[in-house]
Amino acid sequence: MEKELASSIKELAEAFGIEHRTALGDAIVDLALLNVHGVIDGILTDDLKAFLTPNDKGKQEQYLVHHLTDLGYNRVSLIFISWLCTQTGVFNCNFMEIAVKLTWLGFADSLLKAATTMTRPELDAFIPTWHAELIQELTAPSDAFSPSLAQFTQSTCVSSFFPDVDMHLRYANPTITISNNIQWSHWEPSLPTLVSLCECYFDFEWGWKSEIVKCFRMIIWPSIVMQAMRRYAMVPEQPVFMLGGMFTESQHVDVDNEWILRITSSKEDPFFNEELLYYVEVDPRLLVYLAEAGVKGMRPPLPEWKVPKEPVNLLSPLKLWLPAVLVREARPDLVQAYEELPALKANQLHKGEDIDEDSVSKKHRSTRAVVTKALEFA
Repeated sequence: MEKELASSIKELAEAFGIEHRTALGDAIVDLALLNVHGVIDGILTDDLKAFLTPNDKGKQEQYLVHHLTDLGYNRVSLIFISWLCTQTGVFNCNFMEIAVKLTWLGFADSLLKAATTMTRPELDAFIPTWHAELIQELTAPSDAFSPSLAQFTQSTCVSSFFPDVDMHLRYANPTITISNNIQWSHWEPSLPTLVSLCECYFDFEWGWKSEIVKCFRMIIWPSIVMQAMRRYAMVPEQPVFMLGGMFTESQHVDVDNEWILRITSSKEDPFFNEELLYYVEVDPRLLVYLAEAGVKGMRPPLPEWKVPKEPVNLLSPLKLWLPAVLVREARPDLVQAYEELPALKANQLHKGEDIDEDSVSKKHRSTRAVVTKALEFA
């Protein structure tokens, strides 16, 4: 089952244009070490183990955490604390303070030293002694524990399987996929392939054409637009949608970047360090065409009586907030048109005022002429 799941995930990743590698050990640790060696630029994960292998290459940090030096713990200590606080059913530690105190008492350092200096038979013989000392410390806490914390240590449960020797060795001596001749494939998303996968795997939720396109509008189109803008910025002279190229697989699409229509407004987002964003209007008809090209008709659509009374107009313009720095690089013409818009409106307004003044002056002149004629006749 695990191999089948891994195969499906890889297939989905390739359809999204995501580069993937199979980790030799723990995947998160592998990513963290790839980041340390500069092979990748960063990690997007909610797994705290990514912080256990810190990067010191001077890259900008885009998260709010304490620095390792501020915490006062080395990598080994943090790994040990994460084990104690996350190994549910193996080490039931309800208080971070207990894990921290055990680290201060040297349990982490002694375990790492054993893993890096002993042979596997020696390590297997060492673990029971280490485990017994850990149990003894929790049963009869030393002075390192405050009286209020010591009363909770006795309720801490430790399984006889803790620590897992194989897992400990993976963290102490991680095996990673770093290579000097690593090759990147530069994949791009394939809309027809994504649609085919939806028909295959999401049949009970949205595995038919109309529902796929509707869900793609909400979920997929924003990321596709971002990818397309990135492609425009990287290779301005090369079309994004082309024969045998990006986004289309073998579909030939004769189109330029007129599907990205205009910038309608802008704002500085407080959630992104006041980063300037542009509200970009996109014509989704091309994306809908490419998506429908991948439909194989494997699933029948819903009966008419189940279709919502007010269906979504899938061809109506789509508006997205995009980073201004990306839009400037990808479509400088749209940015120029947007920035010139206030001056153009002001100019039109000024011309309108001049026209009004001229019409009023003409009206006054005609009125005076009529009055003069009337006086002459009188």
